[in-house]
Parts: sequence; structure tokens; C-alpha cells
Amino acid sequence: SKLINGTSENTIDKYAMYELNVTYNKNYEIFVTSTNKLDIRLYDKQMQLLEIDDLNSDNNIDHVIKNLSIDTYYLRVAYEDTSKSGTINTKITSRNTQYLLYDQENDILINYYNNINSYYYINSRGAGFYKINLTATKSDGTSVIYPSSAIIVNDHMDMDQEYKYDVLGYSKFAENDIDINSFYMYLPRNGYFYIHIDMPDADYNSMTLSITPADYVTIDMLDRMDSEFSEEIFENAEIGDYAKEITINQTGNFIINFSTIDNINEDITLILFKQEYNSTTGSYEKVDIYAEYMNNNNKTRSVTRTLDPGTYYIGYFNNLSGANINATLTRVLQNNSNRTTAMVADPGLLHHIFLHLLH
Repeated sequence: SKLINGTSENTIDKYAMYELNVTYNKNYEIFVTSTNKLDIRLYDKQMQLLEIDDLNSDNNIDHVIKNLSIDTYYLRVAYEDTSKSGTINTKITSRNTQYLLYDQENDILINYYNNINSYYYINSRGAGFYKINLTATKSDGTSVIYPSSAIIVNDHMDMDQEYKYDVLGYSKFAENDIDINSFYMYLPRNGYFYIHIDMPDADYNSMTLSITPADYVTIDMLDRMDSEFSEEIFENAEIGDYAKEITINQTGNFIINFSTIDNINEDITLILFKQEYNSTTGSYEKVDIYAEYMNNNNKTRSVTRTLDPGTYYIGYFNNLSGANINATLTRVLQNNSNRTTAMVADPGLLHHIFLHLLH
């Protein structure tokens, strides 16, 4: 039996089932290592299996962070191959890191006053762009100052900083800009991400942190295979960053156009890439398509690309001026002078040529 309290750190050098008597409600880190492939399981006192997520992809290491309320639990530490024998090292440590819930306002004010500024988020909704937003109010009603890097997102080991985006050599670390309390970032996988908050000392009345998905739009091609059309993807003046998910259900040739009529005092990064899921590796892959700066000298940017069916992400970053930016997708067709019917879909794609009449 092991007594687990707010400061416990235990090393278990046996192959066994351990009773964990938790006396303090908080997060606990379980780190198990050995020379053979592991199988660890956590049960409540009714011996119901609890869901846990492994932070490490190494077969011989299990790294789990789990919030445990005051109660009794059972930890089964074993080899996946039960015929194996040897030493399994298990370390259990309490952590001040707090768990963030998806798509809701997480109240972190009490954590701030208890000097807790580290949080973790378990992404289970697939790769994609998400908005991270920190909202604070002061007791006296004065404006809140958000320093640059007040919000920082690190990887699953809390070691390296993640990126907001990384497309064709254009990239930026996952953190907020000065006086901006939110940003969009591409989460490239399911699993753990660590979020650190570093706000100036002040008498705050409220402080919440939220993680919400990007907006999305579907380009339905099935009923418009012989038509040219244009659709607005977004018209947005959000200060800082904005990203949107696009689903296209049929191959098409498109002009992607970005434009603004407003003055811009900085380089705004425009991006477009495709997301693909590799069923063999069980991971998401990113196919870069376009990245470019928009500024006062280049208020319109266009690129023509053939887009296959799938999920795409489009957006802008570093819009510190709050310029109103418009993004459109225009489907184009090729005129074939040898046919009495002019519509031939998607140049270069023979499998989408429509029926036509000969002279």
C-alpha cells in the first residue's frame, strides 16, 4: 500500500498491483520505465478501469498525468508479455499542473492567486487549428495588460515550444503578441500540450482560459461540376490571428485570393495547407500549399492551385493593425476551342472531363 499526498514521490521496484491512498486532490504524474514493453492500468476502488493517456511513444516507457480526487486507487504495473521478468521502476509525483477542459471557460483565477501558472490540455479531437484565449478583468475596472509571451504552449514533455504555424519556411512560436490575449495555433496531433501563463501582478476580478476549434466551411462541388463560382471563405478583422478549416468534396482548380483595403503597418503572414491522415502510422501529416506576406505594398495576394478532396486550413497571422482581410476561393474552368461545348472541368485532370458534342 502506498500513501499518496500532495508532495509524494515514490519509487516502486516490483511487478505488482499497488494500492494508492490519495489524501490530496490534485494532478499526479506516473512515470514507469523498464527494459521490456509495458502495460500499466489504473483502477478506482470499485476496480473499474480508468482512462489514461500515455505521453510517451516509447514501448518501454509509460508517462501519465492524471487528476485524482481523494480516494483509493489501484495501479497495476506489468509487462505486456506476462512471461517476462525483471525490474520495473515506477515514480509517482504530485504536480501543480492543472487540466484544461475543451471548448469552455476554464476558471484559473484561484490558480493565479496560488502561484499556479502551468496547465495541460489533452487534445482528443484530431489535428487542426484551435484558438487559445485568456480573458481577465481587474477589480477596479481598469484595462488588463497582456505582455507578449503571457501565454506559451509547449510540447507533450513540456520541453520545447510549439509553433502557431510552420508552412513553407514561414513560422512563428505559439505565444501571444503584446496587448493581444489570444492566438490561433495548429495542434499537429492528439495528446498532451502544456500551457504556461505569465501575467503581471494585479488585483484581478476574473481570469479564464479557453481552447476552442477554428470555424469551418464546406465547399460542395458535387452539384456544380460544370460551373465556375466564387465563395467567400472569410472576411475578418480579428486583431492578431485567424484561421479557418475548409472541406472540399471534389477535385477542382481554384484561385485563392486574399485582399484588404485597409492600411497595414506590418507583414501579415498568409497560409494555406492540406491536412492528411496516415492510417499506417496513425498520425496526421501536413502538405504545405501556400505562404506569403501581405503588407501595405501588396494588399492583394493570389495563387492558383488544384485542390483534391480533403481538409484544408487557411488563415492569416500578425494582423496587429486589425485590418479587414477577405479570402475567397474561385473555381475556374478551361475553355476548349475544339468542342462546341466550352466547359471542360479542371485543366490537366482528364478524369473530370465532361461529356461534350463534337463538330
